[in-house]
Amino acid sequence: MPFPVLQMDGLASSTGDGDIVVVMATTNAPWLLDEALCRRLEKRIYIPLPDEAARAQLFDLHLSGVPTEADVNIEAFAAMTEGYSGADIQLVCREASMVGMRRLLAGKTPADIVAMRAAGLLAAPRVSGLDVINAMKSTSPSVSREDLARYASWAQEKGST
Repeated sequence: MPFPVLQMDGLASSTGDGDIVVVMATTNAPWLLDEALCRRLEKRIYIPLPDEAARAQLFDLHLSGVPTEADVNIEAFAAMTEGYSGADIQLVCREASMVGMRRLLAGKTPADIVAMRAAGLLAAPRVSGLDVINAMKSTSPSVSREDLARYASWAQEKGST
């Protein structure tokens, strides 16, 4: 079925078959959006950084397929990452999961790695709590306090609920 050509003002109308078109957009700099576009976006919602419970869920999600040691404490990591975005937490988990592999391959030549692979010795090492903590130390929050204040100001001025 061909879609009708619609202009921005007509997006809330039906396509004729009972289908409704919904436009969703995201930006890290809402204050840069054109005023004319903002007027046409009915809902402008600021989604803040994840709270501690959400950060725990993010750690759980990103470490779910990774073998971990018993000292991995999701709740402690969530408490330690105030100010981290979801992307920051994903980066911490990815970095932590690479630490063991780097340790395993340190000082190995490409021929050694091929031999290890052939022998089945390249299984992903378990991630320890210390691996995660060290990954946090090398991963700073990507959103500054100034940016957070700017988001809050924008949400108060132009946001909707």
